Amino acid sequence: MLNTIIALYNERGQREKDEQAVNTGKFIEDRLGLIYKDLTGSEAEIEAYKRAHNMIDVGLQTKSLIGKQEIADRAIVNIETKYRIAAMIKDFVNDPANRNSYIPFSADSTSASGSIKAYNALVMERMHLAASATDDNQAMHRLDEQIETMRANVVRGIDNTLSALKIQLARANAESAASMGEMSSYPTEEREARALYRQQGIQNTLYTFLLQKREENALVLAATTPKGKVVDHAYAKSEPVAPRKMVVLFMALLASLLLPMLLLYLKNMFYTKFSTEAELEDIAQMPVIGHIHHNRHTGENLVVQEGRTWTIVELFRYVRNNIQFMLTGENDKVVLVTSSVSGEGKSFVSINVASAFALLGKRVALVGMDIRKPRLASMLDGINEVPGVTGYLSQPATTLADVVQHVSAVDGLDVIVGGAIPPNPSELLLNARVKQFFDELRANYDIIVVDSAPVAMVSDTFSLSKWADATVCVTRAAYTKRMQVKQLNRLVADGRLKNAGIVINDTKPNADNGYGYGYGEDVN
Repeated sequence: MLNTIIALYNERGQREKDEQAVNTGKFIEDRLGLIYKDLTGSEAEIEAYKRAHNMIDVGLQTKSLIGKQEIADRAIVNIETKYRIAAMIKDFVNDPANRNSYIPFSADSTSASGSIKAYNALVMERMHLAASATDDNQAMHRLDEQIETMRANVVRGIDNTLSALKIQLARANAESAASMGEMSSYPTEEREARALYRQQGIQNTLYTFLLQKREENALVLAATTPKGKVVDHAYAKSEPVAPRKMVVLFMALLASLLLPMLLLYLKNMFYTKFSTEAELEDIAQMPVIGHIHHNRHTGENLVVQEGRTWTIVELFRYVRNNIQFMLTGENDKVVLVTSSVSGEGKSFVSINVASAFALLGKRVALVGMDIRKPRLASMLDGINEVPGVTGYLSQPATTLADVVQHVSAVDGLDVIVGGAIPPNPSELLLNARVKQFFDELRANYDIIVVDSAPVAMVSDTFSLSKWADATVCVTRAAYTKRMQVKQLNRLVADGRLKNAGIVINDTKPNADNGYGYGYGEDVN
């Protein structure tokens, strides 16, 4: 492409130069034809005059006498030649056909020569602009106006030159007339012949001048030197300089090795939560005793009931079986259910784990010990918010039978709600009646599931931990943070939560969970 652009540039420059030379050559050829006719006529006239008067060469003896006359004649010839040239230029400029043409040569006058050079410069500029602009171009209009003004200046300069030449010619003719007076003794024929020779000399000088200009113009046409010189031709390699194939392949290989590690590192750095049971197992230092799918049955909190084979029901049964393995002692009955923060589904898990134990034919007590924010009554149908645990602990006259309510949907499942929110929950849980409360529960029930407060928010759960035989820590997928699980690990390591297992709630159902055998979508 670069080579083609340079070639077109040089071709255009050569074409513009040739166009100017062709126009000049045409003008010279026309003038040569006219001068040749005049010159031939003058020679024929001289030949006829000599034959008519039997004239021969004057000879050397007359040279000294006619020397002065010859000087005057040369002056007249020179002035007449200049006058003819100026007249030709004027005719050329005034010709409408040459309106925007380059003037081939200049007049022998300072004023006229300067105007002609300026005029030719404007004409050349217009030729260049016309190659790329239309006739209605504003720049073209301005150039045309300038050319018209400069043409008038050229005409005025030529007129001044013609006037000056006329004066010079008159003076030379006067000098010639004086010389002719001195030659009055010469025959009339000699004087008439000399006038014919003078006319021939003028025609011959003009003809020689035009021939010289034609040769100069031919040299211009023959010159083929381009406007632009190519130092080194453009070229293209067969193979790309960049990018280098092997470097790209190496970088791609390196990126394929480093990018996954970087992504995993960034994921661990910026994603502070976990979503699957496998992720929980990586960070939990206690056994993961199960996971619970997202509850698709909106508005129904007690999903574990007799005759249901939903996937979520089977998952709660799986959790129940693992809790049984945690209760290794003969008198191990109390299961403390807690979480790190609120909103992880602790109460939902407590209700359904208790119901799962009741389906085994056991007498189960579901106790709401989250007395700062009791929720069991609002989550179970037909259960009153009072009386509850706070009433039993704060009123010595209240008995266990006064606070127990039965869940009608599940046989063998009783619930003791949190009751009215007390002004001093921490002190109430340290009351001496707490021991009496758990002793009565152990005496009357096979399993006691305690729904306690979140451990990262209040210390109530630690007050109840000494009465528990097993602890279930509830987490929630894509909700519980990894740092909160690590906090649970520290509490278990410090012995503040004993015999603990962890459950992940609200996971997404998929085939990787391992509970697909025999179960499909949840059905009624």
